[in-house]
Amino acid sequence: MSNLTTYEYDIFLSHNHADEDWTARLAERLEKEDWLGRKLRVFFSPWDIRPGQSIPLEIEKALPKSRKVGLIMSPEAIASAWVELERLVTNYIAVSARQERLIPLLRRDCDIPALVQHILYIDFRDDAQFEESYRRLLAVIKDEPLQRTSRAPSSNPISPLPFIPRTLIVDFVERQDREGRDILQQLKDELAPHKRQLVVLSGAGGVGKTTLAIEAAHGLMDVFARRILWVDAEKHTNFGFPTLLDEIARQLGQPELMKLAAAQKEEALQPLISSAPMLIVLDNFETITPEEQETQSAEYLAHRLPCSSLIITRQKISVARNIPVLGMLQTEAHKFLKRLIEQTADPSIFTESVCERIIETVEGVPLLIQWVVAQINLAQAPEEVLDELAHGVGEAAERVFDRSFNLPQMAEGGRAVLLALSLFRPSATRPMLGEVAGLGKDKDKKKFKKAQQTLASLWLVKQTDGGQRLTVEGLTRALTEAHLSRDPRSKTFRQRLVERFLRFAKANAKPTAAELNALESEKDNVLAALNVAFDSKDWESVMKIVLAFGQFLYIHGYWEEAIRSGEQALKAAHDSAVKANIAVFAHNMAIIFQMRGELEEARQLYNDSLEIERKIGNRSGIATTLHELGRLAQDQGEIEEARRLYNESLEIHKKLGDQSGIAIGLHQLGMISLDEEDLAGAENLFNQSLIILRKLGDKKNISQCLESIGKLRVAQGRFTEARSLFDKSLEMAQALGAKSLIGSVKRSLGLVAEKQGKKTEAGRLFREALSIFEELGSPEAEKTRGDLERVESEAFSSGVVGIDAIEN
Repeated sequence: MSNLTTYEYDIFLSHNHADEDWTARLAERLEKEDWLGRKLRVFFSPWDIRPGQSIPLEIEKALPKSRKVGLIMSPEAIASAWVELERLVTNYIAVSARQERLIPLLRRDCDIPALVQHILYIDFRDDAQFEESYRRLLAVIKDEPLQRTSRAPSSNPISPLPFIPRTLIVDFVERQDREGRDILQQLKDELAPHKRQLVVLSGAGGVGKTTLAIEAAHGLMDVFARRILWVDAEKHTNFGFPTLLDEIARQLGQPELMKLAAAQKEEALQPLISSAPMLIVLDNFETITPEEQETQSAEYLAHRLPCSSLIITRQKISVARNIPVLGMLQTEAHKFLKRLIEQTADPSIFTESVCERIIETVEGVPLLIQWVVAQINLAQAPEEVLDELAHGVGEAAERVFDRSFNLPQMAEGGRAVLLALSLFRPSATRPMLGEVAGLGKDKDKKKFKKAQQTLASLWLVKQTDGGQRLTVEGLTRALTEAHLSRDPRSKTFRQRLVERFLRFAKANAKPTAAELNALESEKDNVLAALNVAFDSKDWESVMKIVLAFGQFLYIHGYWEEAIRSGEQALKAAHDSAVKANIAVFAHNMAIIFQMRGELEEARQLYNDSLEIERKIGNRSGIATTLHELGRLAQDQGEIEEARRLYNESLEIHKKLGDQSGIAIGLHQLGMISLDEEDLAGAENLFNQSLIILRKLGDKKNISQCLESIGKLRVAQGRFTEARSLFDKSLEMAQALGAKSLIGSVKRSLGLVAEKQGKKTEAGRLFREALSIFEELGSPEAEKTRGDLERVESEAFSSGVVGIDAIEN
């Protein structure tokens, strides 16, 4: 067993921003575990690195003080800071100790780094199998033997790790309403599982609503058997009812439901939600548009959701049980203030009279108390601060915030950084923030660092992703946005945001794994920049962002966002009256509609595009649209029409010398030959296509062509060769993150497994493919569902007990 006396933490969790929510839930669960007469201790950087501390230095301190190091592996983690992590491991963990101390945790498919290839990882990819993986991890952390029996997974997999945010700067202070009733107890009573009602925690910004909700959620964890879902509307651009359903599906471990239409999604979620007591919390409800609040989300939570729910917002909601929250009572405020003062540089300056004046000035609002304490701690002159606040203009929140905003120390870049940060959703990397704030040059580094320190000391910004990113939340965001709307630099900040993320999207526009992962990490910010460009009618930037970013949205399956951004680009093209651009965006939107099975919408858009291309004489555009119309005809079984369109498109591509167009045309003609059982003709066409694609280095289409040749081998009865080709195709598709292609290849592998009599393997592959197709809202889901039903029926009739039975 490890020497316990030398370690401060039981496990250090290394993670990437893309996995932060999941890691937070894991850390929270681990810290509830008992061991050797105490709770496990976890180092998780967002919790253990305080504002103003050096992130690299604190990590270097914590790593050698941790008995175990959990390495959460995902494509983003491997692509980002892995080199630095390897340096730290090499410096602080001896080679002989690495097998004992390092625990690789595979969250999503990625290349396993050489550093840990020799160490058996714990597989956390499948949320339905979370409990088994968690038990293994817990045994390793505690240096206990692994369990030698297995348990069947739950038939209703749920979110294994309820994520409840941590916002407490000091220990929780109990709150009472004006009638002396315990607000926390009221919350717990009203949210009891048997009541199945919507409760609203309402009050002004900063009064502590979210803190109360967090404490209630922790207190109800056992009552709801950890089935608590936390959704923060502020973290989403254009939050609406479909977003709420998506978050519920994601946190229930059912991402395949996310791309269904809202009505279908709601219906599919009902049995999952009602299978056991559950609590759903929706925070920052006031950030949703009034129309959406009135007609969708609140009505769903109040009348159609079969479980308890809680909305946290600033206004009362008529259809719910409302619990109002006002400022703290005197005794509560004094207790809260005392705990804050203990963290200041000189607690002695906070005399009894100063404390009384602070509470009176801010009307007992806890967030405002924090801000005033921070101002006094910075100035070391409490009377001066309080006198200035007393003569300020507006409500208490505005007076206190405005004083922080207008401090002389904020003139050194602090105001610019805060205003710029309010444009990012939900957070910003430091380099990108510096650039948008106008402090991105080498000569501005010290000024930018000082600005961040000032903002952190005033409790105006928060760190995420282990301190690598910054964010502004809640009331602070709302007040900052109000300042930005009237700041003369607003237009400049917005232009910089658009320019920065346009460059970023263009720099990562190739469909390679590294570039797709880079876009994934900044997806919300690129969409935010697109919205800024659209609102300012910067049509050129709108179209350029969508052109650079659209392929990522398509490949990674964000089809709702792809359609919405496509509509923005089409509007931009129409308003700028550039016909060629109208044709391009109509064509691109048609592809998404076709993939979703909305064929009439697709056909109309293709024809609109083709008409324009013919008028302007764009032969390349004509050829491309003819090819897509051929695919549409092929999907609808119009084989001769498809062949005609493909050949017409191919002839144009040949005249233009467009090798990519030629290769894709040959491939589709090969698919027709394969469907007609002209195997020799199909082989010839596929091989011609593959030769061209390999010369071009077009990995996505190479992967697709390999799958097609694999299908040909299946038709020839050469199953071993087929599986090898499918495996190569799948490896390339996974490296690209091409969800639609991954689903297609998994289905192909399932079909060949079925032909070889491997029913269990076939069922597993069909399930995986179905999950992807349902997530994408693809018409291929129906075919794959039929495959799964067929193989399960055959397995049952042949005497196999359950599709998951182990084959010998």
